[in-house]
Amino acid sequence: RRAEAKRRLAPVRLPASTMDAPTPDAQYEFEALENGLVPNEIAGARPASTDRQRPEQLGQVALGDGHTGRGASFDGDGGRWREGLGGFGRHDELSVALWIRPGESNARAAILHASGFYTQDADASGIELEIVDGHLRWSAIPLWPGSAASVRMRSPLSVGAWTHLVVSYDGSACASGLRVHVNGQPAELEIVRDELDGPLAGHTLELGSRSRGSGFRSGAIDGLRVWRRALTSVQARSVALAEGLEVAPGESAAFEDHFADALDESVAQARAELCSLERELAAHLDSIPAFACMRDSSRAAPTYVLRRGAYDAPDTSSAVVPGGVEAVLPFAA
Repeated sequence: RRAEAKRRLAPVRLPASTMDAPTPDAQYEFEALENGLVPNEIAGARPASTDRQRPEQLGQVALGDGHTGRGASFDGDGGRWREGLGGFGRHDELSVALWIRPGESNARAAILHASGFYTQDADASGIELEIVDGHLRWSAIPLWPGSAASVRMRSPLSVGAWTHLVVSYDGSACASGLRVHVNGQPAELEIVRDELDGPLAGHTLELGSRSRGSGFRSGAIDGLRVWRRALTSVQARSVALAEGLEVAPGESAAFEDHFADALDESVAQARAELCSLERELAAHLDSIPAFACMRDSSRAAPTYVLRRGAYDAPDTSSAVVPGGVEAVLPFAA
């Protein structure tokens, strides 16, 4: 259907308005924080709250300098609860746009996730946007690391500078369905995992914090928008243009994909039918009892003998490899 739609595009001149992103389902400008609430600019939508449905609020939740006006600042512990934004499953589309300014090259920092908290938060699950070793990682996770779709930006985020991001997930349960746009342009990505085979945690989206992990310490976020659909590259570019960024024109292939994915009714109908069948299959597979087991991993980190008295300096010339024990003690004759 997509191929047929692209062929129909050839003689069509599309009005500029068809390139725009739809109205978001939630929008936070972080210009005000009253009684722990940040207004949602979408009429009738619920505000973001500093009450993350926990008995205590760790860390500071404050407003500081934003990209435009004020923005949300984070200390790594305090965070915000996106009221009304949850329930994202493996076959649900999602897009998020935001300005982000890391204050340091974070080894690990949660930007946005749906893992929940306490025991649920101990293992990554659900939609997750993180900084890992200074690089942005965008994931859909049933259970990390064995079952997940995840991609990572090849280039690190700029520290101390504002960067505009649009991340999207098309509900395909594949790493190819995870996209990242930086300042209106598609980012160069590498696949971290592509083995998503289970349900995602669908808790309320949490911004900037993680109860049993590292939050967005020293970072700031502004202009957050959320859509319950996967934006096309053309729409991601239009979002960046609306933010005042100068973005080079997209390639013709991007406009063809946009026409097929966002405008052609036959493609939309076929996608809806496919999604319905995928949900039925997922419900059937999820009803089958399963248990966790271990297997050898090709991604296992290298292990070395630790130097005595300097356990943070392994001897890289002396690798340790898996294997059976030949003998605990010599056997007597």
